[in-house]
Amino acid sequence: MKVYVILCLSLCVYLHEALAKSDSNAIPEDKDVLLLTKSNFKRALKQHNQLLVHFYAPLSGQSLGAILEFREAAGALKEAKSDVRLGGVDVKKEKDLADSLNVTIIPSLRLYLSGDKNNPVHCPVLKSSASILTWLKRREGQSADIISDLTELEKFISEDGLVVLGLFKYKYSCPLTASEVV
Repeated sequence: MKVYVILCLSLCVYLHEALAKSDSNAIPEDKDVLLLTKSNFKRALKQHNQLLVHFYAPLSGQSLGAILEFREAAGALKEAKSDVRLGGVDVKKEKDLADSLNVTIIPSLRLYLSGDKNNPVHCPVLKSSASILTWLKRREGQSADIISDLTELEKFISEDGLVVLGLFKYKYSCPLTASEVV
């Protein structure tokens, strides 16, 4: 009986240490928003192919509402199992990080793609979680859809409230290339 107790205790200690090691790489979160610091920013870029970062000052009037909306958008993305993750940087606490990333306007949003911290996509400051999600949705996939029949057109129109259509004449029933437009 003593042998079983010792084996069980040993197993528990081993599992506890293994879990502690695996959690050391985890980036802390607050309501589905990654809490980014100078020490974990590069790791976050490596772990997430698309990372939308909110640079904020927590006590400023502009940032307070934006923080809540950003959290709501982060929750919606996590629930939808999106590849995009949202992170936040408190520029009051992480002044060195903000300076190294040339953050001059607070609050601001930047989308980091493929781990590249030097060329972020600057995002307009969006006021609602819906506008954040819409902006991110527009950034993914093709910039235009080719509609080849009436059924596809009806489906396309029913999906969004606002639709912009472009009608182009094809040469030899294939899309024009840039050299043919000239």
